[in-house]
Amino acid sequence: FQRCQVNLGLNPQLAGRVNILPQALSDSDGEVHFNDLGDGRGHYVAEPHGSLTVASRRLDSWSSQEGLDRLDFIKCDAEGHEMQVLAGSLESIARFQPVVFFEALFLWSQPAEVDRLLQWFRDLDYVVVSSHYPYPYLLDSGGPIPLDLIACPRARWTTLHQRLMARGQARRLGRSRLRALVDSWRDPLS
Repeated sequence: FQRCQVNLGLNPQLAGRVNILPQALSDSDGEVHFNDLGDGRGHYVAEPHGSLTVASRRLDSWSSQEGLDRLDFIKCDAEGHEMQVLAGSLESIARFQPVVFFEALFLWSQPAEVDRLLQWFRDLDYVVVSSHYPYPYLLDSGGPIPLDLIACPRARWTTLHQRLMARGQARRLGRSRLRALVDSWRDPLS
């Protein structure tokens, strides 16, 4: 939280567009416990008996309280807590139909969670693809699970895929996959 505040202070042009809250997103309003991974880089993982306690909110509760009328994009990298964050965001995702970019490393050892997550997105009429060019579909837990996934409403996927293919190819252009995805929204296709 403090690092984010310092970073925002270094980027004053973002002050009117960015709110930093000292809360964790999860599947319940309450608290989440974290443990420091001890790598000196500020990595914390949610654990039931962690030494650090943080207030938690569901994205659904927060967006309702704030009167949010638009949500275009969610980036979720929660060090293994992604399923809880997404579960607490279900109503917001169903209502606003944002593109969701999330880390999937936590799924590597949990094939049942992969299938549950994919079914959850299918029920919302989303497609789930790898964030790596050429963006193959993730259909079930039978194959390799990429590090990062993109979940996109089916109705928007063709356009997003065209933009990603036209501008993406992140490795060739030397940009990160997230940067290429964000850039694909900034400049409409000619």
